[in-house]
Amino acid sequence: MKKVLMNKSGFTVIETIVSLFIFSISLLLITSYLYIQKKIKNDDFSDFFFYIQNIENKNYDFTFCEMNNDSPVFYSEINNKKYVLEKYKNMIRLRTLDGGHIPLMDNVEDVFWQYKNEFLISEIQTNKNKKIFKTYLKKSE
Repeated sequence: MKKVLMNKSGFTVIETIVSLFIFSISLLLITSYLYIQKKIKNDDFSDFFFYIQNIENKNYDFTFCEMNNDSPVFYSEINNKKYVLEKYKNMIRLRTLDGGHIPLMDNVEDVFWQYKNEFLISEIQTNKNKKIFKTYLKKSE
């Protein structure tokens, strides 16, 4: 008797089910990642945090100098420079008097600053939220 050899090329049902399972898990992870990225992009909290973090940054160690055209002016003894915090177009930026700037927040509709009792009060209106922050800054001597 001759033995008949079967050709075993192609996928079995088990292999197909496993590959579909792996594909569906991958698709789920990708859509979850994209959803989280979209939510983070639309969240102003990270922008507000970045704004406060830069004003209170110990690498600058800002002290308050004056209000110039409704914009606070800071002095950094570490860098020996003056900086202006201002609204420019639809953003808040920190710029030096020598030129150059650091964008701190985007999508800003309106901003109001006030210095009172060694606190810089920032009232910021974005496309979605309105926040008020108090930041401790010593007065320059």
